[in-house]
Order: sequence, then structure tokens, then C-alpha cells
Amino acid sequence: EEAALDLAGLAPEEALDTLVRFTFDHHDRNPDFIRLVMIENIHHGDYLARSQVIQKLNVRAIDAVAELYRRGVQRGVF
Repeated sequence: EEAALDLAGLAPEEALDTLVRFTFDHHDRNPDFIRLVMIENIHHGDYLARSQVIQKLNVRAIDAVAELYRRGVQRGVF
């Protein structure tokens, strides 16, 4: 779902707003996801570190946020 947001097509401020709203709404609609994240945090990320699938998903999400930040800094809005 997150990949479908097309953040690259938005101004940095609008892209950040869109991402934050999406994330909040996603967490609100998926309380079990929050529980999984909390449990994984308790275990210091040990189980996620073992998953190559999750690592690949995280790279895309991190790259998208890094690019959003880079564009915002370049435009002087972040």
C-alpha cells in the first residue's frame, strides 16, 4: 500500500504529510501490526533481522523516506 502513494510526484511537504497520514491510518486499521512491532521491539529486532523478505521491504521504505528528505533539503523546506 505504501508503495502506491507516489511520494515522488508530490512536493516534499505534501509527500511527508501524505506519508504520515497513511502511516497513522494504517496503524489505526491494523492494531495487530502494532502488537507485532511492540513484541519485536521487546526482542530487539532479533526475528526481523533473520527475515530477508522484511529487510528488502525496509530498504524500499527507507529509500523512499531518504529521497523525500533529500528533496526537501534541496528545496530548503526541511
